[in-house]
Amino acid sequence: MVRIAFLLSTLLAIIVVTYKRISQKQFQSGKKLIKDINNQYKQLFKERTSSFKIGQSIIILLPQGFLVFAIVIGVFRLLPEDMGNSYNIILKSLSIIMAFVFMYFVVGYLLLSISRVYKYLYKIEDKNTKTDLLISYFIISMYMTILIIFPEQFGENYKIGLIGVGISYLLTLKVLLNIIRSPKILKYYEHHTEEDYMDENERHRNITTISGIILIMVILSLGLAVCFVSNSSVGAYSNNPSYFDLFYYTVVTFATIGYGDISPVSTGAKLMAVIISITSILCLTIFLSSVMSYKNEE
Repeated sequence: MVRIAFLLSTLLAIIVVTYKRISQKQFQSGKKLIKDINNQYKQLFKERTSSFKIGQSIIILLPQGFLVFAIVIGVFRLLPEDMGNSYNIILKSLSIIMAFVFMYFVVGYLLLSISRVYKYLYKIEDKNTKTDLLISYFIISMYMTILIIFPEQFGENYKIGLIGVGISYLLTLKVLLNIIRSPKILKYYEHHTEEDYMDENERHRNITTISGIILIMVILSLGLAVCFVSNSSVGAYSNNPSYFDLFYYTVVTFATIGYGDISPVSTGAKLMAVIISITSILCLTIFLSSVMSYKNEE
């Protein structure tokens, strides 16, 4: 009972504090986000064949079901065993409902974010840049999905993975170099109707968003490459790091911090450290400065 009292009092405090600080604009933004997530689920099943709908439903809903089950089991373990049957039934029912709602919005938000990233990439005016980024984005998203769902098979196929992530990295690097030479290739399709007209602030915001997406894609491709290199030989990195540790190592190296808790040991790992360092200089100094100077000139 003491644990439940702690939980309820903490939740009540969070609700009160959050309610007092939410403005009307933030409330409307939250409502719009919920509406967009619901529409995103609806769009997945529109104008498709019945077999495609069934397959897509399994792909999306099955992982959600497993995650909900894992959350519910975790909550059940936290519940005290000396409670009455009625309290147990109520709390377990509430935990199942909350877990389902939580996963519904988490997965929906991820799907919405992915669709928005695709929308941003697809609307780039330069066809070559758009094609390169869409191919790179496809490879990164597929490899990240395999890493999360099938981590063992991910490591076993490191040779093929290195080829794929190398293609993704080279395509993104090509885009980076083209942007450094001419940042205007990040322009969107411009419409001339009053309804679709894109003002200056929106163009600048789109350029900033695209730059951020490219930067994240570069870091993810480097992180995937580090994970593949780690599987290429035993002890490629010190302290036997997990996949999460390797992504942490990639970000720390990319940011030129280098704590030294994970260090490259094999030749391939050292080569990856050099590639990450060179890419960091290109991205954080030349690439971002080119984009910012272009925005100022406009």
